[in-house]
Amino acid sequence: MKEYKVFSAIHQLKEKGFRRSSVAKQLGINRRTVERYWDMSVEGYERRRICKNSGKKQF
Repeated sequence: MKEYKVFSAIHQLKEKGFRRSSVAKQLGINRRTVERYWDMSVEGYERRRICKNSGKKQF
């Protein structure tokens, strides 16, 4: 659940016009984490979460 809060916060700040580096600083997370979620859709996030929890790769 914590991961979704980060994903959601990144997208909220992105919609407000913040840059990736500013988002990382404001949330206190690594810039690469911001990069991972920046262009990801909610559907993509859910697919990633399901794959991560099941241990299986889905293509």
